Formats: sequence, structure tokens, C-alpha cells
Amino acid sequence: MKILVVGAGMYVTGRGGYGNGTVLSALAQTSKNISIAEVVVVARSTDNKRIIATTLQQINDMLNTNLKIKYLQIEGAHIGEELQAICTGEKGEKFDCAIVSTPDHLHFEPIKVLIKNQISTLVVKPLVPSLSEAKELINLQEQYGVYGVVEFHKRYDEGNLYVKKNT
Repeated sequence: MKILVVGAGMYVTGRGGYGNGTVLSALAQTSKNISIAEVVVVARSTDNKRIIATTLQQINDMLNTNLKIKYLQIEGAHIGEELQAICTGEKGEKFDCAIVSTPDHLHFEPIKVLIKNQISTLVVKPLVPSLSEAKELINLQEQYGVYGVVEFHKRYDEGNLYVKKNT
């Protein structure tokens, strides 16, 4: 299985927070039971390649795994165009699925490209900031017959459970 991860921030690598993030950790843990040939992380910053390598080494050491990651830097202003080139194989890539973990207001364009390339996609919540964008993505998902889901990672955080219980 080859997985595309769009974004390299807090949820992917733990950057700006504590720990190693959830996305790479979950993929490494999953690789114990499912063959993951490669994870390709696509993001903008030149620092991400080093951060990802360091984080991945820590995760692999901690979990006794051997997850492999390739980093592709998107340099242009339009993530959709570069992601399209990656997804159509112009850069030699073919993916079984994708995870989108960019800032919320940047979800729409990559998800749209992934759906149109028939790549099943998981997006770290929220789906998109507007109802019109959500409706467009749902229509595209149905049109292309692609599996798409939103991951709600904060659902069981202790603080959120406390607030829910006491309001």
C-alpha cells in the first residue's frame, strides 16, 4: 500500500506541540499488521524533510517499526496544480489512499484533486469551512465513487469529554 499525506504539521509530526503527532504514529503502528510500502508526505516548508526524518526515526524506534517516508516539497502557490501532477503520475507516484492534514481553510483544494483522481481520502477535521465546499466535495465523491471520510481525533480527549459532561 502506498499512502499520500498532505501536510506535515502538528497532527502529522507533532510540530508546534508535544509528542510525535498522530498521523505518522498511526501509520507506523498500522504497518505492523498491513503492508505499507511507502508513505509520501507532501508539504511546503523546506524544514519539513528534516522534521519528518527525525520524527519518523523516533516513532520507528519507539514502536519497533520500519516505516519508510518520502518527502515531496510543493513550492508553488497553487497546491492543487502540483498535487494534480503528483497524483497523475507525472512525478511517478500512484497512491492507494490519502490523508489530508493541512490548516482547515486549505482542505478544499487538495481533497478535490484527490477525489477527481479517485484516491480514497481521510481528512483531519473539519472537512472544509463552508457548506458550499462540503456539498461540492460530497457530490464529487458520489460522482467518482471514491471513499471519503472525516477523522474526529478530538472526540475522546479528556478535556473535551469533561466539557461535554459538564455542560
